[in-house]
Amino acid sequence: CGKSEFVDFYTSVLNKLYGLKTLFFSPENQPCELHISKLVAKYTNKPLAELTQAEIDVAIDYICKNFYFCNYDKVKSFNDIENVVETTISTLPFDILVIDSFNKVEYDKPAHITDTDFIGKILNKLCEMAIKYNIMVILVAHPRKMEWRNGEKVAQCPTAYDINGSANFYNKSDFVLAVHRGRDYYNEIVTIRVDKFKFN
Repeated sequence: CGKSEFVDFYTSVLNKLYGLKTLFFSPENQPCELHISKLVAKYTNKPLAELTQAEIDVAIDYICKNFYFCNYDKVKSFNDIENVVETTISTLPFDILVIDSFNKVEYDKPAHITDTDFIGKILNKLCEMAIKYNIMVILVAHPRKMEWRNGEKVAQCPTAYDINGSANFYNKSDFVLAVHRGRDYYNEIVTIRVDKFKFN
């Protein structure tokens, strides 16, 4: 719960602290105006209702200069995303690519390849892209359905091996973070747990 919200928050913090710019492939945050409004709230640390129109205008201008968005009518597949990265980074340099989420990207898996091998190939491609263009790639992926513990309304926190589809999400990642509601699914406590880190 809250993976997209956390990624928006994280990228806005990286922008504030280090000036890092982000390219979003985030079909879950359509329309784009909605996504921009969410980023404005995170950037200003205020709900939109508490901002003046002048503050909103300044924030939107800043967001549009530091956060870019794929055209979701045209960009559908991993190949499309790679083409956008290749053509955009020279004219609108960015530091972070967000793919939110993995299950929103279209792909044709050959029948003779297992899900694990196919996902491994996609993750290899993303790793190569990150190195080639010197960017951070943030990939949002959903866990398998987690069981409630002890008959209570307490969902188990997913581990890196609980990411839906393949253990390669863990094996091939440099970092894995889990975003999890705390003890009670309905409370406001969210835990960000680091399950894997490859580099300090």
